[in-house]
Amino acid sequence: MTQHTVLVTGATGYIARHIVQQLLDGGHSVVGSVRSLGSEPELRTAIRAALTDPAAIERLRLVELNLNEDPGWDAAMEGIDVLMHTASPVPDGRVKMDETFITTAIGGTLRACKAAYAAGVRRIIVTSSVAAIMGAHGHENGEEFDESDWSDPDRPNLNPYTKSKTLAERALWEWNETEAPEALVTTVNPSFVMGPPLGTKSVPSSLNIIARLMQGTDPALPDLSLPFVDVRDVAKMHVRAMELPETAGKRYVSSENLMSFMELSAMLRQDFPDRKIPAKLAPKFMMKLIGIFKIEVRGIVANWGRRDQISNRRAREEMGIDFADAAEAIRASARFMVDHDMLEKA
Repeated sequence: MTQHTVLVTGATGYIARHIVQQLLDGGHSVVGSVRSLGSEPELRTAIRAALTDPAAIERLRLVELNLNEDPGWDAAMEGIDVLMHTASPVPDGRVKMDETFITTAIGGTLRACKAAYAAGVRRIIVTSSVAAIMGAHGHENGEEFDESDWSDPDRPNLNPYTKSKTLAERALWEWNETEAPEALVTTVNPSFVMGPPLGTKSVPSSLNIIARLMQGTDPALPDLSLPFVDVRDVAKMHVRAMELPETAGKRYVSSENLMSFMELSAMLRQDFPDRKIPAKLAPKFMMKLIGIFKIEVRGIVANWGRRDQISNRRAREEMGIDFADAAEAIRASARFMVDHDMLEKA
C-alpha cells in the first residue's frame, strides 16, 4: 500500500484527532496544523495513547497555521501529497456566530486548497457536513436526502453554521471546476458526530447535545430528530477517500441512525438513572417565543416534528463502510464524559 504524507488541518479537532490516529496506524506520515503549538504536548499525548504502536507518533509533525492568514501555508505544503482539510469554525460558544464566522469557513477552505494545489498536491479531501445537504427545499417530512441535495443558503431561519458549511463547500467545488480542474477533490459530509474523543481537555462541540441532556441544562426537549454517526467511521471515510481514487469529484454522506430527542433522553435515562435528564417535550409556542431572540431556536421550530432521513448508500457501496451503531457511540460519549468528570452535576 502506498504511504502518504498528509497535511491534516485543524489537527486538535474532534474528528481530526481520529483521522490523525488512523493515518499513523496505517503507516502514513502526518503534518498537523494547529492554531498554536502550545497545544502540542496535550495533542501528542492523546493521540499516542490511542495508537496501536505508540512509536508511530514520531511520524506526526505540527505546524502553526491560521485560516484567516496567508503566512506559513506554502511552507507547510512542502513534501505533502494529500490534503485533508478539517479545520473550520465551530459553534462552541466561544466563537461569535456572525458573518466573520461564515467568511472564515469559506476563506479557510480556499486558502488551504489553493496552497496545496500551488504546491502540486492534487488529492484533496475536505470535511463538509450534512448541514450543506439537509437544508434543501422540496422534501416532505420523512423523505430521504442524499448527496444530490444542496442546502439553500438564503433559506429563512438558516443558522450561521449551516450557511457557512454550505457556502464553503459550494466555493470548494466552484474552485475545483474553474481554477483547479486537475485537483481530485472529495468531500465527507458527516451528520451529528458521536463517540469517545481522543483527549479530555474539553467537550467537543459535537457532543454538546449529549452534555446538555446529561447536565439537565434545558428543562424540556424539542420535538426534533437528528442523524448521528460514530466519529471513527467519519475518520475512516477520510482515509478511504484517500485510498480510493474513484471517490474524486464526489460528496459522501457519513451518517448511520436517526434519533429524536425523546429517544435520546429515554436511552440516557436508562443508562444514567442518577442524572436529572429531561423527559418531557417543550411546548412549541414557548420555543417560538424564545426563537424571537435566538436564531438557532428558530431553526429548531422550523423543523419541529420532522424526521428527515439521509442516505448513506454511497459510502456503503463505494467506500465499503460498515457503519457502527450510532446509538452505541452516543452511549460511549456519555460514559466517557462521566468517567472523565467533564460534565456539571445534574
